[in-house]
Amino acid sequence: MGTKGRFLGDTRSQIKALLILAISLFLFWGVSIQFFAERGVPCAACHATKKQYASWKTSPHKNISCLACHKDTGYLSFARLELGSGKNFVAWLFRAYQDPVASQVGNEGCLVCHDREVKHTIVSKGIRVSHKEFENYHCTDCHANVAHEIEGRTRNQPDMDSCSDCHNYYEGDVECEKCHPSNAETEKLSTRGPWKITHGPAWKSTHGMGDPKTCATCHDALFCMSCHNSEVPHPQPWSHLHPRSAKQNVQGCYQCHRKELCMDCHRIEMPHPDGFLRNHEFEVEERGYDLCWRCHSGNNCMPCHLSAAHTNTPDRKFKF
Repeated sequence: MGTKGRFLGDTRSQIKALLILAISLFLFWGVSIQFFAERGVPCAACHATKKQYASWKTSPHKNISCLACHKDTGYLSFARLELGSGKNFVAWLFRAYQDPVASQVGNEGCLVCHDREVKHTIVSKGIRVSHKEFENYHCTDCHANVAHEIEGRTRNQPDMDSCSDCHNYYEGDVECEKCHPSNAETEKLSTRGPWKITHGPAWKSTHGMGDPKTCATCHDALFCMSCHNSEVPHPQPWSHLHPRSAKQNVQGCYQCHRKELCMDCHRIEMPHPDGFLRNHEFEVEERGYDLCWRCHSGNNCMPCHLSAAHTNTPDRKFKF
């Protein structure tokens, strides 16, 4: 064999050795990732996911491995896991990740354990649900906080804010009995979460802290208007529509809003006090036109200023 033949043979041997080494490293990396990820080790070690790891350890899923939910299914899942781990490492290295860290969990992982719930009507903790009606939804649409707690939401259960996306006066059933059987567990629902604040002893002062769309699940606009002097939630564009309502009954506004709220935007007493029209030129001189233009246009000034005879007013007063 000549020199050229020996060189080609050596080159092939080197390439083959490199391929074997690359495949071995790839398999070793994959097996290691699989082993440690199932035990939550990378999640606990990475500072970007420490909160998620801590909430998982106190959840009902604390004995379920991370990969049970966060692993793709199918023949290429092993390769996708390795590539995803490498991508996450690079993202962590360059701090190029979203905060808080989150990922989409498919229904497949949930159905491994919860296949029975999907096929039957379930009654639990004061809520009745037929999951067959939600087959086109993601489990996480309602149960995103089962393994990782979401601040402000009741753990392991959807809240009314989520339910009212469909159950409202425009679509879906709104009868309480459809989803809430009459029992002691249902009574407990009123003692926790946002409901406790919006329907508690001080509800007149605190009910506005709730999500208005949740209120609309049970209360129509007429119910709100029995106390409020305008439609609630306010129709848009309310910033342009509210003056008329305020002029008709400003005390109605003060039922929910502080008087200072008007000053925060208008920077001038609102509604304008008696005699304001006669003396508004002095306000304009002191505060400037920009303050007026927040609510008014030149067209508001023209009906008076074009038809009036200002024989004794200096020209500097007119800057239209």
